[in-house]
Order: sequence, then C-alpha cells, then structure tokens
Amino acid sequence: MRTPRDQGLFFTVFFSISLALILFVWILLPAHVKIGEEEEGDEAAPKKVLTREDKILQVEAELGRADEILTRLEKTKDKKDEKTLKKPGKKGPEKKVSAKTK
Repeated sequence: MRTPRDQGLFFTVFFSISLALILFVWILLPAHVKIGEEEEGDEAAPKKVLTREDKILQVEAELGRADEILTRLEKTKDKKDEKTLKKPGKKGPEKKVSAKTK
C-alpha cells in the first residue's frame, strides 16, 4: 500500500470525515429517556400484570376455539365425502365387455 506524501493532511481529512459521519449518525438517534422517567400518556393506561391463572385461562379459551374449528372442519370434510360417494361422476353409457377383449 502506498503511503501518502503529506501524512498530516491525510490524517486530518480522514479524522474530519470520520467525525462528520459520527455527528450525522448521532443527530439521527432518538432522544435519550432516563430509566425512571415516564412518557406522557403512559400514566393514563395502567399496565396489566398477568398471573399464572390468567395465562392458563387464556390458553384454555384458545384451545376451546381451536377444538371448535377442528370439529367444524371435520364435519365439512364428512359432508364432502358423503357427496362424492352418493353422486358418482357420469361417464356415459357403459359398454359391455366380452371375455374375448379382456
């Protein structure tokens, strides 16, 4: 790698460009909020703490809904199967096949 003839100028330009990029990124970052501070509007909506019992109730309700969906799907599948068994597709007049052609 070649070394520049004026090393002082090279390092000055390099560090000034680096500083400009760092300041540009720093300006784009969001404002810092201290850990203990609350933002406006958070006080109006209290946070709900879930307990184990609440979570169990939610899971049981979800399982109940999933079971209902599965039973409905099975019923529709059974209805489709019954329809296909009752109504065979029309193929036209059947031809009698003699023993010689077999």
